[in-house]
Amino acid sequence: MRINLDELNPGVFFTWPGEPEDSKKGITVRPLSGSAIKLINKQTLISSKIKFTKKGQQYTDEIYNEAKKEELIADYCIVDWKGLEGEDGKAIPCTAENKSKIMNEHPLLMEFVTDKIDSITEFQAEKEDAEAKN
Repeated sequence: MRINLDELNPGVFFTWPGEPEDSKKGITVRPLSGSAIKLINKQTLISSKIKFTKKGQQYTDEIYNEAKKEELIADYCIVDWKGLEGEDGKAIPCTAENKSKIMNEHPLLMEFVTDKIDSITEFQAEKEDAEAKN
């Protein structure tokens, strides 16, 4: 198995619905990695207190800034897009603010993005299973 140590979780490009497969118009997405989740949790943690300890294991209540967390997740998972335009025909820039707005307020685009991320995750799991059997 070969991996690129410089880019362990690269994005995967998908064309927009209705575009031909060879189109350059589409979106590049990636699933959350473990390190990204840890970093986002660290950046959005508001408070943490120990609820109880059982058999040496501490269980905590953690409170996060959920709005900021959702914004950072959208920014991480959506790497880039091309050919996304507003009603006026002008290109919508791929910014953290626009990524968050799409994922929170546009149900069809949100569903498209999450479906594509799910398909990447499923593909990776199937590939790992196949390699483990060999």
